[in-house]
Amino acid sequence: MCRLYESLQSQRAHNFEWYLVNDGSTDGTEELVQSWLHSGESKFTIHYFRKENGGKHRAINDVVPVIDALFTMIVDSDDYLCKDATATVGKWLEEAYTKKYLAGVAGLRGYPDGRMIGSYPRKIKPGGYIEAKNTERIRKHLTGDKAEVYRTAILKKYPFPEIKGEKFIPESVVWNAIALDGYAIRWYNRIIYISEYLEDGLTKNLDKNRLENWKGYTLDTAIVMKSKNLSKYRYLGRYLLIAKNGGVMQNDICKTLNINNRQYLLGKATAMLQVFWDLLQKKNKENK
Repeated sequence: MCRLYESLQSQRAHNFEWYLVNDGSTDGTEELVQSWLHSGESKFTIHYFRKENGGKHRAINDVVPVIDALFTMIVDSDDYLCKDATATVGKWLEEAYTKKYLAGVAGLRGYPDGRMIGSYPRKIKPGGYIEAKNTERIRKHLTGDKAEVYRTAILKKYPFPEIKGEKFIPESVVWNAIALDGYAIRWYNRIIYISEYLEDGLTKNLDKNRLENWKGYTLDTAIVMKSKNLSKYRYLGRYLLIAKNGGVMQNDICKTLNINNRQYLLGKATAMLQVFWDLLQKKNKENK
């Protein structure tokens, strides 16, 4: 949290507001935020909200309705922004603002050592961009976490589903729903957001969180399967691997996802390829 605050303070442009949600934290966050609020040293406005722990998606649902800004960027407390992030995003938004088919813009995320997270089309030069819907990301080599900035008005129309007993739901549930309604994102080839991926973080334990919050993950997969892109079978393959670990049966999967046996078999074949690829990657690392 401190590193995020320091990165916001060090931005070249401070024409933004920080809506900070304390999702039931007991690690001293309350005292830390209060010290920032009362110090008078912040170069930007801080709006602070405290709520009982209910998961990131519920925190987003609580705060989005009160945001007045035209665009919203979601940043996790363990992460931080590059020094030119807000200035860079501001320029991108000036170019994209009138393009109503765009739900927003996005930069890249990187590791602290400067490496890019995920993949990006090699043909796009640094600083350039490609436009694509969220459902087209695998096909267009836009894998891994990215730094999306969405129109706030759109986020208000697409709240996250809240499922009783589950505290995690993939953000792609909303991003893909927005994409299926025709909206694209302009993805830029520039790192603006740094992630460390702590060992107890959501990304590191993604498959575990998916299994423990099965209804939300199933909803996410069902939305992906509505897409016309063949890359959806790669997503289905991962779902089937996790379903196998959870003892979920084929008939239940087909019924819940509203897919036929042919689609199931295509997903299963993709899952087998994923297992083979993972084993190959592991073997290559061991041989190095």
